[in-house]
Amino acid sequence: MKSTILSKLAALSGVLGALLALIVVLVGGYIQPEYNHITDFISELNAEGSKSAAFIGYLGFVPIGILGLVFLWRLKTEISQSKRVYVGLIFIAFSGVDCLITALAPCDMGCPLSGDISLSQKIHNISGILTMLLVPIGVYLLITPFKDADYGKPVTIMSAAVITMSVFFVIAMGSPFFTDLAGLMQRTNLAVFYIYISLLSIKIYIR
Repeated sequence: MKSTILSKLAALSGVLGALLALIVVLVGGYIQPEYNHITDFISELNAEGSKSAAFIGYLGFVPIGILGLVFLWRLKTEISQSKRVYVGLIFIAFSGVDCLITALAPCDMGCPLSGDISLSQKIHNISGILTMLLVPIGVYLLITPFKDADYGKPVTIMSAAVITMSVFFVIAMGSPFFTDLAGLMQRTNLAVFYIYISLLSIKIYIR
């Protein structure tokens, strides 16, 4: 009975992580009046020198990352075991690891991508780039296993949405036309990803 309850809770960790991410963004933005959701990156809520950085980092980004990793560990038991699945899950796990790194290696004020930046910012940038590139590949690798496990068309559609949005986000980040929309683009990308995770989380809980 105890293991069943823990299994059910682990299945819901994906939804809980998504809800916590939403709360952190809204609360973090509220307590920083100068913060702009359209232009500023989410990790700027935890930047060196920002208000309540420790609160947002250790009580926000850390549990979000842990919940994401717990969910992927639970997901592993729901689909066929293969190298493809393991690689896919590892790549998607970068999303959880990146949240932990955001807290432990916060970015400099403004989260610059280059220039005179700290070691913490460099680590933060490398983690962000790896996450941005590897997560959509991981989602792609799991499409067939999810089909084989009969997860239904909604999961396939959301998988395609995550990949499409991720590719668009990578292109946008490299384009000067989207400089003033960086925050909005990042939030849209993450929203699509967390809808995908929440859908999987609910399906596993029901199953």
